[in-house]
Amino acid sequence: MAIGSGMTTDPDKSALERLGYDSLWLESGVLSVDLLRAQIRHFESADGDRNTEHYRNAALQAFLESRTQLTNSEVAWVLELGRRERDKVLRPNFAYSLVQHLGMSDDQFDRVARSHESEGFQRIVRRMRCLRALSSPGVGAGEIQEACEQGDAVVHRALLERDDLRRDHVTLLCTKGANRAIRNRAQELLASGRFRQ
Repeated sequence: MAIGSGMTTDPDKSALERLGYDSLWLESGVLSVDLLRAQIRHFESADGDRNTEHYRNAALQAFLESRTQLTNSEVAWVLELGRRERDKVLRPNFAYSLVQHLGMSDDQFDRVARSHESEGFQRIVRRMRCLRALSSPGVGAGEIQEACEQGDAVVHRALLERDDLRRDHVTLLCTKGANRAIRNRAQELLASGRFRQ
């Protein structure tokens, strides 16, 4: 198990409690002692944020941003921290943040995708599954067609940036683009020299 940088002291344990952290944050290395100390200094300052869930969310995001790839243990720790999170609004953010991290294997992604069943979360899962497929080498016309039909504005914007779109894909986005901006951009592409017949 990874350990956060530095040795923990009684003041660190007090800081963990005051900011609402579970001890697993430090034990897993998702939170470093250095970050904990910086956060408690800010919390105790005159203009410090009193919403402790903001500190935990910032630590989660900092950890995920520091990783280009995630290990199975790190994925498990983040999911467990989410289960232990006492703020019910922040709790699902652990899985949401993980599923949007591009540094997971397909197996890890599937594990996180199964961790919540809410419709909102599953919509993000579908979006990210599509974006992951589109970013993989050798993506085929079938995956692009499926992405066109999905009706997700984020996916459609990503599609419009691709160099390998075919005329029929752009035509589909002209009529079934998720919003007016996407439909207009698709029409501009069709009118460009690239797709003119």
